[in-house]
Amino acid sequence: KGIGNIVHFESKALEVSEEVAAANLYQEFVRKVIPEEQIAALQTNLHRNSAVLAALEKDCGIDSDSVTKFKIGWDAALKRVVFPVYDRFEQCVNLRLYKLPSHRKKDGSEDHLKVINAKGYGGCDLFSWPLFLSFEIDKPVFVMPSEKEMILGIQGGLQCVCATAGELSWPSDATEFFDGFEIYIVA
Repeated sequence: KGIGNIVHFESKALEVSEEVAAANLYQEFVRKVIPEEQIAALQTNLHRNSAVLAALEKDCGIDSDSVTKFKIGWDAALKRVVFPVYDRFEQCVNLRLYKLPSHRKKDGSEDHLKVINAKGYGGCDLFSWPLFLSFEIDKPVFVMPSEKEMILGIQGGLQCVCATAGELSWPSDATEFFDGFEIYIVA
């Protein structure tokens, strides 16, 4: 029998669909992935919490269309807004956990930190890869300081991205994809 490719082989060997086989291989050999079910549950948490939705729009300017577009969620245990981070292969590889200004404590605990990564995840990624891959080359790209400002720029009709590790960082493996774009860095 012909084996085809590694995904086909894994699918046949484990008797799973090729989609499941591809996800398994990615997680084992490329990078740990956050399941879509977890992201969907976080989204449901946010949609059920009208106070947080209102605070997100009032404090940050992020509207309901962007909440849906970027799959923004709510981690009730940590009391943080969740920005899922997808890589260029559309795998969720991190959750950026944002503390709303009205929820931050100034006691030196983790609750005073504006943004943290989900436990066991992190690194410097491009937010948002899926959106960036649809950008038009004849329009400028704005590199924004954070996910929040990046989303506000998108809401304003701009082509925006940001690095997920802060303003002084950049995912070096993303640089080649910007060839031909006019780029503006907003600090």
